[in-house]
Amino acid sequence: MSVTFSLGPMPKWYFVNKNGKPLSGGLFNTYSSLTKQRKFVYSDPNGNFPYTNPANIDADGTLGPIYFKFDDTAPTDGYFIEVTDANGNLIWTVDPYFAPGSGGGGTTTTVLLV
Repeated sequence: MSVTFSLGPMPKWYFVNKNGKPLSGGLFNTYSSLTKQRKFVYSDPNGNFPYTNPANIDADGTLGPIYFKFDDTAPTDGYFIEVTDANGNLIWTVDPYFAPGSGGGGTTTTVLLV
């Protein structure tokens, strides 16, 4: 069994609200793409420091770095990501999400903008 932690495509992620302004106070929710149970992301490449789940998006609309955990015994278990504003209103989702260089095997990523 091999567990790896892959850095997302940007060291810091930038989130905007539906008006294109920084998503101050927004929430970054992460779940298993297979079970929809909460699945942590981490602030370090060794997986020692998980973010809270949901993670709070900073006042300037940023969060990161974000390291995603992948286990080679479950290569199709990516992340279901849900971003909401501070009031819980859905901004966007991605299901499944696989960080660059992680497992996946033949699925596509779909982004839902609402």
